[in-house]
Amino acid sequence: MNILYKLRVFFSVLTCTLLLVSSPSAFSGEKRLRDKAMFSFSASAEYKADLKEFFAGKGNSLLNEFVDKKKIKGYQIFAGLISNSQGIFDASIIVELNKSTDLTAVSEIERSFSKYMLKKGVSFDLDVDILDQLSDVNGKQEIASINEKGKDNHLYIFAPHVIAIDKLKSYRKFVVEYIDPIMQAYIDEGVLESFDLYQNSYPAGSIWQAILVLEFVNPEQIEKREAVQADIRKRLISKDPTWKNWYGQKYILRSEIRTVLAKTVGAR
Repeated sequence: MNILYKLRVFFSVLTCTLLLVSSPSAFSGEKRLRDKAMFSFSASAEYKADLKEFFAGKGNSLLNEFVDKKKIKGYQIFAGLISNSQGIFDASIIVELNKSTDLTAVSEIERSFSKYMLKKGVSFDLDVDILDQLSDVNGKQEIASINEKGKDNHLYIFAPHVIAIDKLKSYRKFVVEYIDPIMQAYIDEGVLESFDLYQNSYPAGSIWQAILVLEFVNPEQIEKREAVQADIRKRLISKDPTWKNWYGQKYILRSEIRTVLAKTVGAR
């Protein structure tokens, strides 16, 4: 059965190799905290269960081999918990690359996964995005094993941000002056475990230009965050004029497409 690729899939990413070497990030001059690749897999209703089963088993084993052979530094696999046709993935992998210009591992992962699922007759769509990390709150410096961290029951919300290309530089200030403070306030309040924010290295060709990943210990923590959101916003508005100014402009700067609720099914 043929694998259904979207326009911006792996082979499109390969054409960007020279750009990755020669072109600056949209946030030129800013420090890159880490360089990663995000694989987003989607399938029609009849193949969703097969896709998730693959990542919980064989997919995890294949990625472990890549780490053992030092082709990648680490990975985390996410499975979407609610099936919908508008989310950006049913299953996703975030891979930490050895270096930003190394797309060899990206190519090998794509081929290995496609080959195996083709044999199983599983059709899927695949997007591959190269990421720069903009924020990393709560001191997470490496992708750690869920077994070591005890995070196998944690939940994650992926919130993609759509940003006009001419506003990308302003978005960096928005991250520092608006997103970082409110996320830190959630963490201090005990209603958020951690968060990561990634910029797409090739924003012009992407469905989204940045993606916010929120980590929660359990569903109750998500509910508690929703309960205190209004109070935390009022507190920041009263104490921080810069944050208040961004709060009034955030929908002009960026919009969100459908978020995805997911859990980790493998990491190393």
